[in-house]
Amino acid sequence: MIAETCLALAIYWEARNQSTIAKVAVAEVVLHRTMSEIFPNDVCRVIKQGPHIRYSPIRNRCQFSWYCDGKPDTPDDIYSWRESLRIARITLKVYPYTFTDLPKDTFYFHSKNKSQKPFFRKKEYVATFGDHLFYREP
Repeated sequence: MIAETCLALAIYWEARNQSTIAKVAVAEVVLHRTMSEIFPNDVCRVIKQGPHIRYSPIRNRCQFSWYCDGKPDTPDDIYSWRESLRIARITLKVYPYTFTDLPKDTFYFHSKNKSQKPFFRKKEYVATFGDHLFYREP
């Protein structure tokens, strides 16, 4: 799978019902991770990071929950999918320049609608875009 498709899938499944800037913020977090020594240096490998058994992700143990939730990952909303592809293409093209001004060590986010896991209590809050809170290492 090529980087653009992997990034578009992350945008789609994490933020398809969000504003454009929230979608861009999700994309930038993935790209920030590729530039860090603590994450894989490839967009698809960042998206698929987590424990696997026989090339299959262990359910609910991935960095990006949609990737290993056991549900199909094929987009079913064509408008949102096209928008996700467009945002992925643009953010890949201009990176390391960004649209959000998120610090380069902003590696994490979660939905406001989800309860905050203990993991995030150890991170430094950076910003909110749409329904997502963004964090970096303290």
